Amino acid sequence: MTEPAARPSRRDDSLPPLPSEADTARGLRLLRLCLAAGLAFFLLFLPLYGPDSPLLRWGRSHSTAWTVLRAAELRDEAGLRGHDGRSAADRAAGAPPQPGRVVWALGSSVLRESFDEDVVNSALEAQDSPFRLRKIGQNRGAPALTAPLLAQLPVEPGDLILHNVSLDHFRSDWLGWSKLPKSALARLADPATVWALEDRGLPHRLEQAAALPPTFWAWHDEVMGGYTAWLLGLGFYFQVPKDAKGGSLLRFHTHLRAAKMRPQFFEAERAQYTLTAGHLDLSANQINAVGLRALREGAAARGASLALIDVPTSAWDQWVWQDASARAAWDGLRASWPELVVAPQLEDVEFYDRRHPNRLGRAKLSAWLAAWIDAPTPGSWARPPKDGIASYPWSEVDVQDENTGLNEEDEG
Repeated sequence: MTEPAARPSRRDDSLPPLPSEADTARGLRLLRLCLAAGLAFFLLFLPLYGPDSPLLRWGRSHSTAWTVLRAAELRDEAGLRGHDGRSAADRAAGAPPQPGRVVWALGSSVLRESFDEDVVNSALEAQDSPFRLRKIGQNRGAPALTAPLLAQLPVEPGDLILHNVSLDHFRSDWLGWSKLPKSALARLADPATVWALEDRGLPHRLEQAAALPPTFWAWHDEVMGGYTAWLLGLGFYFQVPKDAKGGSLLRFHTHLRAAKMRPQFFEAERAQYTLTAGHLDLSANQINAVGLRALREGAAARGASLALIDVPTSAWDQWVWQDASARAAWDGLRASWPELVVAPQLEDVEFYDRRHPNRLGRAKLSAWLAAWIDAPTPGSWARPPKDGIASYPWSEVDVQDENTGLNEEDEG
């Protein structure tokens, strides 16, 4: 019987060529070179990665990051207590000079927009006041964020701490409603505090709890932002990146009206700010109720006085966004705080939106604060009449201020 013809071998059936000894040596040299380059990059990267990284200059974005920087600058401020800390009575009695005392104004963007630090301090100097004002206002700066910030400041006995309060701080879903970045609390609060926040998902809480070092999330985002700025600057724009700017996040806006306040945003604003008693959690375990207790304890531990300052919002906010049950809840809360101080009620034209004072309102509130610091009183307040509500700035005639730009959405 005839044998079948052998099938011709295909190229695929052939064995791959084996590397020679020289090829293997070259491959190992390349591997060692890659490992050495990786180690060199890591060693170069390591000094630039941490809470004191120079890359933070280019990576800061959220207001909490600027808040942390402001606190660090105040800790190092040489002239913080360079003024005379004696009261007028002490000076008249011939008491020896004392280090100056500080009013720490800490809170939200409403506080940031309400007071001009330079104007207040000029007035205090003219009054021979023993105090000078230092202000830090961050977006959504409720007690949960202000209490841990207090621990980072050089507060001394005899100082005064001002913190602005709002009914929105006591929303049952405050963390979700405030839209805080997940890393914002980590910049200020300790891991145990973050772990206790049931509002945050378990994956996020585990991520925070497992971080090494524990402060990892307090600076990671900003450092990576700095690296990104340099990569984009050199790789795409062929220029050194510009430093990040805090702008109004460190001071305040200067416009009279917010450019974004247009009728097409009305329903979105209604959904965000409408407030009833059903939206509230007035229990002792609500996140900002806990923060308020921590704020009281922190002030007492430092020997400082605490004042909770209510900067009343516009008549529209009080009558339209809040219903009767919310107004009653707010009145009850305010009555329960012995530290409450009420600022003057501003006219509608003195707000640039429903809640934030514009430069007209800021001038009025700054003058009031300078006088109040040396002669504190609880203040008096009556809710503005409902029939005085103005449509501003939703009027049909769109009157613009010369400086209406809004750099970042303000958060009360």
